[in-house]
This record gives sequence, C-alpha cells and structure tokens, in this order.
Amino acid sequence: MQEELRSSQGKETLSIIGRRSFFCKAT
Repeated sequence: MQEELRSSQGKETLSIIGRRSFFCKAT
C-alpha cells in the first residue's frame, strides 16, 4: 500500500478520496 501511495497514481487517488470525503462531509 505504501508503495502505491508513493506512485503518482497513488497521489491522485488520495486527492480524489480527500475530495470525495470533503464533499460527503459538506453534503
């Protein structure tokens, strides 16, 4: 899992998850 996070894709996925989490919280 850590290796994936290091990858560029992992970073993008994290950004998407964070955005979704924020949106869910805002809703």
